[in-house]
Amino acid sequence: MSRTIGAALKTHFGLAVTTRARLTRIERIDGTILGLTGLDRDVVYDDDRGSVTYRADIGGVRSAIAASATWDSDTLELAVPLLAGVITAASLRQRRWAEAGLDIMEVNYADLTQGHVTLWSGRVADATVKDGEVTFLCESRKARWTQELPLRVLQPGCPYEFGDAATCGFPTDPPAWAATTAYTVRSLFSATIGSTVKHASAPTRHFECSVAGTSGGAAPAWNTTIGGTTVDGTVTWITRQASRESASVNVVTSALVFSLTYSGDAPDGWHKGGRAVFNDGPLAGLGGLEIESWVLSTKTLTLWIAAPEAPVSGNSVTLVAGCAKDKAACQAFRNNYRAGSFWDVPGEDAIFRPVRVG
Repeated sequence: MSRTIGAALKTHFGLAVTTRARLTRIERIDGTILGLTGLDRDVVYDDDRGSVTYRADIGGVRSAIAASATWDSDTLELAVPLLAGVITAASLRQRRWAEAGLDIMEVNYADLTQGHVTLWSGRVADATVKDGEVTFLCESRKARWTQELPLRVLQPGCPYEFGDAATCGFPTDPPAWAATTAYTVRSLFSATIGSTVKHASAPTRHFECSVAGTSGGAAPAWNTTIGGTTVDGTVTWITRQASRESASVNVVTSALVFSLTYSGDAPDGWHKGGRAVFNDGPLAGLGGLEIESWVLSTKTLTLWIAAPEAPVSGNSVTLVAGCAKDKAACQAFRNNYRAGSFWDVPGEDAIFRPVRVG
């Protein structure tokens, strides 16, 4: 990791007597930020990502900072006391600190306008708790980068996350319909070409443009039959099952299985492999939890892995459709050109089948 330092800060650090302080910034994936400092007073500092109060009362003991110029992983341990309302046993069970970004900076606390030098930058990979203290095992950004080199694997299955804008491109949350707006035909082969919209009056449906034109001055009476069409000004829309819907938790069986209060009609399996994103309650802010199965008749959702805690009846949840990641699924979503798969690569059985002569 390269380190840069401003001229004024570099001059100060070269003095016989300095007023330097180390600041540790931890930002969870839900946006919660915790600032720590080993100084005997709080430091309020803005590193161009927003002002943060680096608290002296929490403290924290870290291992030595070591950075190498090789491809070896640079790791760091940070021990911090459990603190009510900040780092709690519940937040650790819920994995709210997993993947949190961690930056260690050094500043001149007597003149913060001199900026900072970043000593270490990475993310929280794991955490352990013992005797009222949590130890974060952190991994440098360099180590993370070496694990995520953009290599393609020749495989029949698709590695892309369904709906990811940079890869799959399928619009799981399309823009709302707008009046007197030009719309183009949605491609039968790429989800990034053409128009798809949603409308508040039909929350369980999305609409793909099948005839280009300009929408009317007011929303049409949407045909909500799957595969049906709606004429809107000079545009024609075809109705599709919504790939993102709202529901709420009804009866909780466990942290793995619960039923929903749900007004839609997504068929069995529609959400299999998709995500359940909780908008409030104990699971809010955890990102999407992968769905193992969905049964419409009982409105029952089963997760692949039990949530850190059971949801609570009434919790709001957003359901994102799943994708089987195979050729048939890409065709069903009309997105073949965006597939990350190599459909015709033979499987292991074909590769390792003995050669028969004659």
